[in-house]
Amino acid sequence: MAAKVYSNGVQLKEAELMTLMCPACNGLLRDPVQVTACGDRFCQSCIDRLMRNNKAPYKCPVDGTEFKRHEVRKDRGCLKELQRLEIECTTKPTSCGWRGPLPNLEAHLAECPTVEVRCSLGCGKHVLKSQLSTHVSSQCPNRPTQCNHCNTSVPIQNLESHYQSCEEVPVDCDYCSKHLSSRKQLESHLESECTEYQISCPMSSTNLCDFQAKRPEMSDHMQKHTIQFAELLMTAMRKIDSLEEKVTSLTEGRLEDKRKIEDLTRRLERVEKEKEDGKEKIVNLEKQIKVIKVTTALDSGFDLSRGQFVETDCAVTKNPHMTALESSKLPPHISQMRNMSRSFKALSTQVSTGRGTDAAAVSIMRQEMESHQTQLLKISENLQTVQQSLTQHAVVIDEVRLRQDVLDVKTTNGVFIWKIPDIRRRYRDALDGRTISLYSPPFYTSPHGYRMCVRTYLNGDGIGKGTHMSVFFVLMRSEHDSLLCYPFKQSVRFTLINQGNPSASITEAFIPDLTSPSFQRPEKDMNVASGFPKFASQSVLHDDNFTKGDTIFIKCQVDLT
Repeated sequence: MAAKVYSNGVQLKEAELMTLMCPACNGLLRDPVQVTACGDRFCQSCIDRLMRNNKAPYKCPVDGTEFKRHEVRKDRGCLKELQRLEIECTTKPTSCGWRGPLPNLEAHLAECPTVEVRCSLGCGKHVLKSQLSTHVSSQCPNRPTQCNHCNTSVPIQNLESHYQSCEEVPVDCDYCSKHLSSRKQLESHLESECTEYQISCPMSSTNLCDFQAKRPEMSDHMQKHTIQFAELLMTAMRKIDSLEEKVTSLTEGRLEDKRKIEDLTRRLERVEKEKEDGKEKIVNLEKQIKVIKVTTALDSGFDLSRGQFVETDCAVTKNPHMTALESSKLPPHISQMRNMSRSFKALSTQVSTGRGTDAAAVSIMRQEMESHQTQLLKISENLQTVQQSLTQHAVVIDEVRLRQDVLDVKTTNGVFIWKIPDIRRRYRDALDGRTISLYSPPFYTSPHGYRMCVRTYLNGDGIGKGTHMSVFFVLMRSEHDSLLCYPFKQSVRFTLINQGNPSASITEAFIPDLTSPSFQRPEKDMNVASGFPKFASQSVLHDDNFTKGDTIFIKCQVDLT
């Protein structure tokens, strides 16, 4: 150790100092602690670092003895011995000659003029504390100085580079050599004054002329081509008029779309009304069936368990106060049952009085019952017909709503996210064969680009039927097809979005087969669909992450690069 240490005025020898030094940092002990397992002493900070960077049991760095945290104790005796020592200033390479108690060393070093410190302006140089002010004021390359033109404070070593960009520095034009009082005037000088600077023809902003020349020559150019420019402008104006006509046509088409929406809305209202009427018919038919069943059991007077006719007190058949007018208001099936009841009672009377044979009566009775059962079957068939009609109305309503969505949505960047709500009901409809496939609203690659849509089979199509969900890409005919290039060449990517974990979404992509009719110019409203019959297993339609809120999202992205 370079610094001299004294005890009671006597300088300690190196062997004596070794007992007061930390074996971890090789300096005098600070806040000494002792490991009781081995007796070695360490600085508090050194032993804390050793235990923080290792797992228990810890090993002594001197002899490898294992110890635990509770075996580390404060060494107060050593601390008192250190506090009685004196030490000389430890600064290098020179010392200020200070000598004092060891506990006062740090306070002295904070003020010692011979201590080396780092430059406060960040140049990285170490200087003596007594020389720091001189270094900062006159030697440091980072010392601040003021620009003579803009009065900005910059480091002295950056002053020259600052002059290269300072807006207030006087400059000469590189083209005509005119002296300008500041750099910020240069741009306006080049745009409006400089006679040697090359400028572009004013018609270049319209892409009608790419001529460039010096300012005096540009005037001659404009005079020489005035008529040509006028003709070009007239052509441009005609194109603008044509575009305005197209805009007007599109506007009228939009109005026609609105009229279609209104017409579809009226149709939807009619279908809804027919649906409500159908529900009422079902209720009435169910009531008639119940009445017929009651009438059959009560009016016939035939006890199937006993195999013979019995007397009944049915209010419908034996009410003496029912008038002929009231009877005429009963449903036709009830009237038929009343007539059958009278026939049954007559047969019963004949059997009981001996007129006619029991076998004949039973035979006639069976014929009448078979006739009645036939009527019940017809009513049941009518009920099934009404239920099928209601199902068809529901499908029509869905189609109308989808068409309304088609008229309302227009995406023109080649990226479309299709939201399909009520997915559980639609999946059941697909399984039952009521709705085989669904079409998305159309979308476009640009306002006047390719028109397309997505078609999905929730119960699969082709090789995916019954096991997978199928997704297909469909090119559609549009009014701008004559301006587009065919066959369609852009790659297409489908994604079934996992709403709970987007990174687990299902994605498939394809590059069009240029020989396939699916990617030629559409001759009909839609081309043949092309895509993935086995896009995703139908198990995803039961996965809450894909069907959150009873809704799925299918993203279609066309690569426009």
